[in-house]
Amino acid sequence: MNLLVGVVDCELYIPGAQGLKEKRKVVRSIIDKMNKRFKVSALEIDLYSLHQSAQIGIAFVCKNENQYSIIVDSLREIAEGGAAIVTKWYPDLIEIS
Repeated sequence: MNLLVGVVDCELYIPGAQGLKEKRKVVRSIIDKMNKRFKVSALEIDLYSLHQSAQIGIAFVCKNENQYSIIVDSLREIAEGGAAIVTKWYPDLIEIS
């Protein structure tokens, strides 16, 4: 049986953030919701100094391609469900033998 790892590179635009503190609050909320629902590993990985932009890396293990698709779609809904707008969404499925 092969191990399937889902990864997503996500960029967000946060129009209401007037400073880094507000931006981090929005990003932390999104990451916390993702972790609470799916126990993914998610972290802000770039665009640290921009007040209204963030890049998040997300990784998770899944048992098949159907589960991968469900998780990726749900993660996007979480990312789009708050104060942020998804500007880039690059999901990928990695198969490890």
